[in-house]
Amino acid sequence: IPDRTFDTDFLSVSLAGGLVVVDGLACDSASEPEGELYAYNASTGALVWSAGNEGLYQAVVAGSDVITAGADAAGYFLNVLSLKNGKTIWTNDNECPPDGSTSPLVVGALVMTYNCNSKSNPVVQASNLATGAVAWSLPGSWEFQRGDRFSSLGTHLFATAPSGIVEALNPQTGQE
Repeated sequence: IPDRTFDTDFLSVSLAGGLVVVDGLACDSASEPEGELYAYNASTGALVWSAGNEGLYQAVVAGSDVITAGADAAGYFLNVLSLKNGKTIWTNDNECPPDGSTSPLVVGALVMTYNCNSKSNPVVQASNLATGAVAWSLPGSWEFQRGDRFSSLGTHLFATAPSGIVEALNPQTGQE
């Protein structure tokens, strides 16, 4: 564990591509918590790369990518990083934090994200994992729950609608 002072709460661990990826939150400040992301060689334990984000809450590995998400005083963010070297591929920063969980969710080749429309109203959207291009969006304060594992075609996406009802959505279109 990289934090010998026990200042960091580690939130998730993933094993992929010969790496152990761990993320955590060091809460030095409630309004600007420091997030930490580390990738270790699974065989030797040697640090391969590290990355930091303010407000990092969760990270997941999907294929050759690491997806991190969180919220801080400035709003919500989602980053897609290379599993191999930790370099940023694309990012989504905005001023509209979700009402609930900020955990990243990948369904098929799409990553589910939170955003704002041009009037600063909340929307949820599905973005291409490789490019960040938006595939679809829905207005309102939705909260993503679960979906298929990362694969070429996701077929199930469950999200809580603004009404509070859990809906089954087509992850490719966002429609019921």
